[in-house]
Amino acid sequence: MISVLRDTTQHQLERISAERHDADMQALLDSLDIGLCLADRHGQILVANSRLASLLGHRAYELRHGTAVADAFARLARSGDPGKGAGIASNRSAISGPYAAGRRAANGKGPTAR
Repeated sequence: MISVLRDTTQHQLERISAERHDADMQALLDSLDIGLCLADRHGQILVANSRLASLLGHRAYELRHGTAVADAFARLARSGDPGKGAGIASNRSAISGPYAAGRRAANGKGPTAR
């Protein structure tokens, strides 16, 4: 009989710390008054807040990691509520406007301040 024992204390402590960090980050995002998500380069949601879920007509758990951004917005497009869609579009424009225009600071490293 051969037995192998391994001390996993450090691994368990790191896992618990990561879970706490994720919970803290989600609580911070959920405290915002704006809808927000972070997606990877393939358009898959990495994290989203409950305000975005509400704006899009979802429950918070429906916008979980791996949901396609296009799928998240699809319900809004199907709803036919032009007022709600227009509000989201205008907010998106206001937030991403300087980035969309491609303006850069004098050092070339970021958008210019307004």
